[in-house]
Amino acid sequence: MIKRQVKIKESNLYCFNMLKGIFLGVFLSLSFTFVNAQVISASWFHSLFICEDSSAQSYGWNGQGQLGNGSPTTTISLTPVQPISMTNTVAVASGERHSLVLKTDSTVWTWGSNIKGQLGDGSTVQYSTIPVQVSTLTNVKQIAGGRLHSIAIKNNGTVWAWGDNWNGQLGIGNNIDTNLPVQVLNLNNIIDIATGYGHGIALKNDGTVWTWGDNSFGQLGNGNNTTSNIPQQVNSLTGITHISAGFHHCLAIKNDGTLWTWGNNWNGELGDGTNTNSNVPLMLNSLSGIKHIAKGCMAAYSMVIKNDGTVWSWGKNINGELGIGTYTDTNIPMQINNLSCVVEIAVGAFSLALKNDGSTLGWGYNYYGQLGTGDTINRNIPTATAGLCNLQLHLNICSTDTIVACNSYTWTNGITYTSTNYTAIDSLTNTSGCDSLVLLNLTINTIDTTITNLSPLLTSNTIGASYQWVECPTMNIMVGDTNQSFTATSNGNYAVIITKNGCVDTSACYTIASVGVFQNNFGNELLLYPNPTTGNFSIDLGDNYQTVTISITDLVGKIIHSKTYTKSQILELKIEEPAGIYLLLIESKNKKAIIRLIKE
Repeated sequence: MIKRQVKIKESNLYCFNMLKGIFLGVFLSLSFTFVNAQVISASWFHSLFICEDSSAQSYGWNGQGQLGNGSPTTTISLTPVQPISMTNTVAVASGERHSLVLKTDSTVWTWGSNIKGQLGDGSTVQYSTIPVQVSTLTNVKQIAGGRLHSIAIKNNGTVWAWGDNWNGQLGIGNNIDTNLPVQVLNLNNIIDIATGYGHGIALKNDGTVWTWGDNSFGQLGNGNNTTSNIPQQVNSLTGITHISAGFHHCLAIKNDGTLWTWGNNWNGELGDGTNTNSNVPLMLNSLSGIKHIAKGCMAAYSMVIKNDGTVWSWGKNINGELGIGTYTDTNIPMQINNLSCVVEIAVGAFSLALKNDGSTLGWGYNYYGQLGTGDTINRNIPTATAGLCNLQLHLNICSTDTIVACNSYTWTNGITYTSTNYTAIDSLTNTSGCDSLVLLNLTINTIDTTITNLSPLLTSNTIGASYQWVECPTMNIMVGDTNQSFTATSNGNYAVIITKNGCVDTSACYTIASVGVFQNNFGNELLLYPNPTTGNFSIDLGDNYQTVTISITDLVGKIIHSKTYTKSQILELKIEEPAGIYLLLIESKNKKAIIRLIKE
């Protein structure tokens, strides 16, 4: 999320719900130095958390030291342990068997498996049971873990990577592993990063998206399946505010709240209702108003938080990681029941959620106790963790101001918005003198007031509205003319008043000067059916013509279909374009007709 900078001088922040007027009583330590700081992290075998005292805790399997408590003999921990000396932490991340922490001094610390140099300390040890500093890396503001590699963003917007580079996932122009951070090529002004199993994704401050690494499933989103060891722009995506990567797929949120997915879809992780991979981003029409995507390099599924605090998931579900009460995969988004007010989620082979009251829940794979439920039983519904510290809350947004307006809206920050906006943030002061950050959830409804003029037939290009045709310039109502289309019986100027979604707008005035001009000289025998159509339709010419040309254009004149038929009377056609209004031109020797065709 791109946040408006708010300066607060030496004052504590408390979360105050401006919509309900309820003081939540939660102390917030908000910092705009670190972006997208993760308080919880889920991997394959272990979990990481940040406590409110800025210390870190971990659960699960410790076979390669990924819990960081210095014990080479403790293989499983069903109760939280504290990685040695991990205080003053602001973010956690994890790979398959290694862990990362970002501290308040912008240094990075790692522990666990190091078989590919993913700890980044320059050593060649197989693993470390205690945290080690990535000493060559400073001024870091965000971290992320891949399966066997790690990446970080520095405060200057550059990206650095280390570890496994078999698929070019380090983005450094070669496929050679490195145990020290190396700057990723072609990237600057980066504000967010994420990693998959063997690929990376970055978001620039101009809303563009860049990807690199393994592309076997199209997860780079550039229209092919060619692996790249240097970042390349995903050209079809602009206006992006959030990004995420799963096992072999990617997700992104646009500034209109829409969700886009691409890459591997074997388990339905793209959520488009199919199991077909896509090497270009697809908009997920079934979901809107998305504000957060879970990140997890080991997740073959997807999970998001909507603006209302509900959580939705889809994809692989063999261990119940979707949290929907079953162990069956799904290729469409499903809401996780009885889970609300969620502010952060993390995914891997299992899932974690942090609620706005500081409580945590886990579900999915739990063979090593990584859910923190005190046992090793898999769960397919969210289950409260046990014995965990009170977590540090980076609640950047304390409330949401939901507004629906027509055409434009001026918010409390004095800015007038003319389009839907889900990302604007304002700082308010409540009656107790406490600062509060409020997220704008603005939906702007606009009406298309354009008209298709096939004189003497006028047709509004807005479908599914209420209509009232009027005379210009007097704006006198024409009694009974309340359909989407209007046929003038006399020459003059006409307009239509359109009402839809609570908004009312009036078209421009259109001149009709062709009343009495004969346009269909095929005669009344010419039939078109069905119209409107869902795709297939027929034309009966009323007679057998030696040659006839059928053309279909959209409203701006682009030719959709054009074909000449011979010795024909009844023609069977199909329009595969999106729903809308199209023009059907029928021409034969000395004969011509223009018909409006509606695709539903």
